[in-house]
Amino acid sequence: DQTTQIAQTVAGMTGAFITALVSVFFLVLLALTELGTWRDKMKALWPDPKGQDAWRDTMVTITARLRRFLLLRTIVGVLQAAL
Repeated sequence: DQTTQIAQTVAGMTGAFITALVSVFFLVLLALTELGTWRDKMKALWPDPKGQDAWRDTMVTITARLRRFLLLRTIVGVLQAAL
């Protein structure tokens, strides 16, 4: 009947959400454990301070744009959910 179908849909959506959440959690943990190694690798690529500054400026710009994008997507998602 319809109640069973709704319950199955909710259970499936909940399972998918939990799976995505766990995946994101472990990817963030992986990224955090690689942070020091990644920084050392970038320093090895650009041993001169000028190259490191350019790389750092690029990362700051990309990070700021990504944060703005994610904020806007969150706002759009909230607005869509409200409608």
